[in-house]
Amino acid sequence: MALLLIMGSVLIWETGWRAIGFEPSVTDDAGLWALARERAAGLGPEGVVLVGSSRMQMAIHRELFAEVTGWEPPVQLAVVRGPSFPVLRSLAEDSGFRGSVLCEVNPVLFFARTPWMERAIEEYVAVYAEFGLAKRVEQRLRMQVQQLLVARLPALSPSSFAKKLRQRDIPVPGYNDLITPDRFRYGDYGEFSNLETGNRVNALELDRARPKYFEPGEWATRMAELAGWVETIRSRGGQVIFVRLPSTIFVRDFEQQWFPRVNFWDPFAAEIGAPAIHFEDHAQLAGLTPADGEHLDVEGAMGFSRALGDILVRLDLVPGPAAPARR
Repeated sequence: MALLLIMGSVLIWETGWRAIGFEPSVTDDAGLWALARERAAGLGPEGVVLVGSSRMQMAIHRELFAEVTGWEPPVQLAVVRGPSFPVLRSLAEDSGFRGSVLCEVNPVLFFARTPWMERAIEEYVAVYAEFGLAKRVEQRLRMQVQQLLVARLPALSPSSFAKKLRQRDIPVPGYNDLITPDRFRYGDYGEFSNLETGNRVNALELDRARPKYFEPGEWATRMAELAGWVETIRSRGGQVIFVRLPSTIFVRDFEQQWFPRVNFWDPFAAEIGAPAIHFEDHAQLAGLTPADGEHLDVEGAMGFSRALGDILVRLDLVPGPAAPARR
C-alpha cells in the first residue's frame, strides 16, 4: 500500500507539471561540465571549445556551426554567469589540449572584477581534476534519471518550490530550461509567457548594479595572462578567437554606460594578439536581437552560428565546409 501511494504521488506530480509545460532535462552542474571538459581534453586540431557565459551556451547551434566551419561539433564549456578566464586558463595548462577556443567577451564578466564568480568556475575545474571512473559512472546514471523525471528539475526542487510558495507563486517553464546532455541550451521565447515581466525585473536589477573595475595594474596583469594563454594554445597548434556576442535593449544600454567600446573592447582587441570579432562590425551579426537583451533563442542561435561561421571562413580561421565532391 505504501509503495502504491508513493507511485501514485509521483505520477500525479509528474503529470501535473508536464501539463503546465515542464519537460525532463539534465541538470547543468559541475558534474555535467566535467564530462564536457573531459571531451575537450582529447580534442585534436579540428576540435573547438566554447568558453563564456550563458550567452555563449545559447548562441551556438552545435551541428550547424560544425557544418559551416568544418570544425568538429564544438564542446560546450560555457557556464551560466561564468567569466571566461578560469576555463581558458584550464585549457592552456592542459598539455593534451590541441583544439581551438571560441572565447566570449561578456563586458560585465570580462572587464569588471568578479572574484566570487571566478571562484565558482574554479570549483568546476577542481571537480574535473578529481573526476575519476566512479564519479563518471555516477554522473551518467544521474543523467539517466534526470532525463526521465521532471521532478529532478532544479526549478521543482523542494527549496525552489518552497521559495515560490512563499512568494505566492508557482514555478513556470522558462525559455531556456532544456539542456542537452552535451550542455547546449536552445531557448524558445514562444514558451516564455512572462518575458515582459522578466525584462522589467532584470532591467531594474541592472539599474541598481555598480560594476567594479580592474585597477590599471590588475588589468595589465590580466592582459599578460591572457596573452600567455593564447600563445600557449597557439604553440600546440590551436588558436583562441575572442567574440563579442549580440546584446540589445536595456542590457546594451547598461554595457554602453559602464563599458563603452572605445575604452574597453577596442584597446583589448588591439593588444591581445588574437582574432577578435565584435558583432557590431558585421551586419549579419548586428541584426540579431535577443528578446531578453542577451540570450538568443534557437532560431537566433542558428542564424548566429551560420553568420559567425561564414565570417570565420572569410577570415581563414577555420577549415571551411567540405566541398560537395568530398561529402
